[in-house]
Amino acid sequence: MKKQFPLSAALLLLGMVACTSEKDKRAPVAADTLKTAAPAEKAAPSLPVEGTRFFAVYTLSSKTTGMVIEINSDGEPGWADSVFSKVAKTEHLNVYPATSCTACSVADSTGPFLLLKNNALEKAIRQQLTGDLYLYGTKGMRKTRYREVLYALDECITNLIVLTIRPEDTTGIGQPLLAASRPLSLSYQSSYAAVDNRIRQQQRAQPGDYTHMDTVATHTFANQDNFYFTYTDNFTIPDLQNEARFRFPSRMIFKSYLPDSLGLYWSNGLDLFGIPCD
Repeated sequence: MKKQFPLSAALLLLGMVACTSEKDKRAPVAADTLKTAAPAEKAAPSLPVEGTRFFAVYTLSSKTTGMVIEINSDGEPGWADSVFSKVAKTEHLNVYPATSCTACSVADSTGPFLLLKNNALEKAIRQQLTGDLYLYGTKGMRKTRYREVLYALDECITNLIVLTIRPEDTTGIGQPLLAASRPLSLSYQSSYAAVDNRIRQQQRAQPGDYTHMDTVATHTFANQDNFYFTYTDNFTIPDLQNEARFRFPSRMIFKSYLPDSLGLYWSNGLDLFGIPCD
């Protein structure tokens, strides 16, 4: 069954303007968290949003926070799919491999994803993605480098590659939300009420099949020029026993083309509910 997130129809509507999404580019924080805060470290010279590679960042368990790259989805294959597919053939990286992966080990089984490690996959990813990355949260930015490369495969929930980050790399930036391939000069304004209301109006105009589960509002946390950076998350992914655990967390960037027009520029969302198996 093809995946459809509760926001999927809305994202289609918002994406009609112009979307440069790449494959990997795919409890609300208190109001005072969104107020202007000093960056965790001095920002490097700013570069344009366009042309920047983005990675969604999620805390997947009490042990693992990382940059997430979706693989094996219904969308157009990206660079990570190509890398993973090549390694999977020789390393037997499958949900139900005919031959077990003897070179795989469990890295983290405490969250909703069974995160595995394979050295061949890590080597292949590192050949494609090197150097510094810039980690952005609800309060500021830090320069970082990813630590390990993990992956998770499942019949129902999102398949993904995770580039883990150290807990200390999130110090001073609030909730980590996304990473960028180059430094940006994000502005953290005290309120984005008008932008948030516009996004929600457009989302309500195109309800999806799982709208009844769409219980968390989208929040804008920063902007650069006419680009608005948002998250839809209550940060409950690791809390498997929490009835309020949100099943469809996401990160999105919107571009304002006209005073009353927002188009989806980039997005990434997780399916923790298991739409393909519903």
